[in-house]
Amino acid sequence: MRHWGWVIRLAPCAAVLATVAAWSAPLPMPASLSDYRSWKALVASPQPIPFQLAQLCAPALPGGPPPPTAVDRDKHGPHARRWVRVYANPAAASALADPAVRKFPPGATIAKEKLLTVDADHPEGVAFMIKHRAGQFAASGGWEFLYFPSGGTTADYSGCIGCHRAKGRKDYVFGTYGPDATR
Repeated sequence: MRHWGWVIRLAPCAAVLATVAAWSAPLPMPASLSDYRSWKALVASPQPIPFQLAQLCAPALPGGPPPPTAVDRDKHGPHARRWVRVYANPAAASALADPAVRKFPPGATIAKEKLLTVDADHPEGVAFMIKHRAGQFAASGGWEFLYFPSGGTTADYSGCIGCHRAKGRKDYVFGTYGPDATR
């Protein structure tokens, strides 16, 4: 029994390392979307999202919202902070930059990295909006919503459609990104 002591002492370390590896591993997404970081960055640095929006998106995220800061806890309770980085492929970037464009063209894709902290190296997941041809994804104006959480967990993004339909400023899109790609 004595020779098993080192195994028992190392088991917690192995669990921590496995968790870290899962969070830092590439997210399981199709190859066609995996190069999203090469697209146009729409924000210069991670942006905080409003408390109310974090609450609406929390059901789709594994584990829900991140731990709050002291200020967040005082002002909004335990579920206040999320950060995002946003990218657009050329078709989406062009549509976002042109105020005359009312509807995004098929193929336009927007990626939003969900971050637990402003300085996170790896997202907790990446959400995509992909515009399709007329007749496809009719319930969401042609937009397909996808979410790839890290760690191999699953996500429910069924609530995305209703919120984006009701609150989207330009063809289901919330963000207002100018020609210079700043908020």
